[in-house]
Amino acid sequence: MVLPEESVRAGLIKTADLYFWWLVGSTIVLLVGAVGEYFNPFEWLRKNNLKVGRSVRPSHRWVRSIFISEQLAIWMVIGGIAGEGVFEYLGARAESAVREFDSNMSIAARKEATDGLNTASQRLTGAKHDIDAARLALRAQGPRWALLREAAPELSKRLAPFARQRTDLLICGPRSSTDLETQVTWATLASVILGEQGANWNLERPDPSWSACTPPAGYMVVYVNSEASQRTRQAANTLIDGLRKALFISQQTTLVEPTLAVVNPKVWLVPFLIQTVDKENPMMRVAANPDLVAVLIGSHP
Repeated sequence: MVLPEESVRAGLIKTADLYFWWLVGSTIVLLVGAVGEYFNPFEWLRKNNLKVGRSVRPSHRWVRSIFISEQLAIWMVIGGIAGEGVFEYLGARAESAVREFDSNMSIAARKEATDGLNTASQRLTGAKHDIDAARLALRAQGPRWALLREAAPELSKRLAPFARQRTDLLICGPRSSTDLETQVTWATLASVILGEQGANWNLERPDPSWSACTPPAGYMVVYVNSEASQRTRQAANTLIDGLRKALFISQQTTLVEPTLAVVNPKVWLVPFLIQTVDKENPMMRVAANPDLVAVLIGSHP
């Protein structure tokens, strides 16, 4: 099947070829006219006749033929020169049209190729963005210990200036009902915060289980006393910021964003609550110990 562009180009080339042959024809006419002007056959015959019989005068027909042949030769020269000029100009324009057509087609082809490349690049970028978003959403579902382990070096470095900070790391619920993911999350966070390999904080409560706890699943809460020292408050703020960056990495996560709870000791340290609230409650422990930072880890959602 012939494309429209090929048909147009073939027509332009045909026109250019036609002007070329007209130019050749004009050159031939000019050549014939020039020969006829300088070598008139009737004039030659007249002179030859006169040589044979000098007393014979040329007839009126001879004179007329000589005149016509001379005029024809002149007009052939004029027509050939004019034809050469006209058809050379038209031929040049036709060839220029072919070149311009080829140039436009080349530009259009390059533009089409560039547009195609840009479209493919945009689709590839969009696909990569979708893949990255899906990968991020998948990572955001946990397990939490994997996300904490990935963030451990940076988080330990940020918490290190608060070495010897007193802390409680608690798991919500009795040990017998704690799922494996929550246990490993506690151990991973402990490795980030405690000891010389971590931020070198001090663990105050050896038993991590708070049996009386029943908060909604997925919670991770950092408690700090409202009257704590500036250093303790900064330690708590740094810890909660690091946990949020490590765990709440996407809005598509099923995890609950870690929360900072500021405990007012004037509210908690009243006789009624002291007598009725569980002594292992992290809010009560933080209220009674202004320089303590407590972390409560709920089960994985």
